[in-house]
This record gives sequence, structure tokens and C-alpha cells, in this order.
Amino acid sequence: MTHFELKQLRRAIGASISRMAELLGLAGDNAADALRKMENGGKPISGPIHRLAKYMQEGVADGRMSAALPEFLICDDMGGDLNIEWVFHTRYPRFLAAVTDSPVDGTVSASLDNLEWLSVAMWIDEPVDDAESVVVQAAAAFADYTTEAMDG
Repeated sequence: MTHFELKQLRRAIGASISRMAELLGLAGDNAADALRKMENGGKPISGPIHRLAKYMQEGVADGRMSAALPEFLICDDMGGDLNIEWVFHTRYPRFLAAVTDSPVDGTVSASLDNLEWLSVAMWIDEPVDDAESVVVQAAAAFADYTTEAMDG
């Protein structure tokens, strides 16, 4: 990962320099300054920071990813005993959410129709800021999908 790519990654996920430093595991009073120097080429990107940033970059949609992979994947448990529908968010912050009868305590949830809820079962990436907004988007995508499936 180049210095420029590191800066582009931070901008793509909407993180401040301080928040990105925290997400990359940099600590201390000078964490933001250290990251700023990495982004500007004044300091080499260490191996652990490089690996973590490359992993984070996998969830950022570029043109190829957007064309090949939808933002939300919707499926059921494929004949399992649970009979649960799932929504997988493929972009940063990636997460897996289940359709539930009520919001699940301790999770980020969004109403589908006040009868069903989309509740995050697992965050793959730590959300940067407003986690609820992306779950609301996922709930809207699921509601649109089910409406189209019923109409089609």
C-alpha cells in the first residue's frame, strides 16, 4: 500500500485522521501525527499497519467491485432449521444482519415495516461513525427486495 492509497482509504471510509489512527491500532498522543506522516510519505508504513489497511481496503468499493458485487447480499439459511433471512453488507463497514421479529437488544437494528427488524448479528469491520444509517440502508434494500419478489 502506498502513502497515497492509505490517505484514499481513510477518505473512502469517512474517517478523521484521529479515528483512522485508532482503527489502525495507533495509540498515544502522537497517533494522528504518525498517521499523517505516513499518508504524506514522511514516515514508512509499518508491516502491521500495511496489512490492516489492505484488509480494510477490501471493503471499499472501487469501480470493479461495484460492478461485480452488489452492496447487499440477501439470502436465507438455505434449508436450515433456523429459517432466518440474512443480509450481508459487502462494503465497509461490512456486517451480517438477521431479519428478526423484534429488535435484538445490544445490537444495531432498523425497522423493516414495524413488524420485522434487521438486527446486526456480526460486525466484520468496526463502523466508523453512524452505524445505524448503513443498517437503515440495508433494511430498505431488504424491504425493496421482498416487495419486488412478492410482485414478480
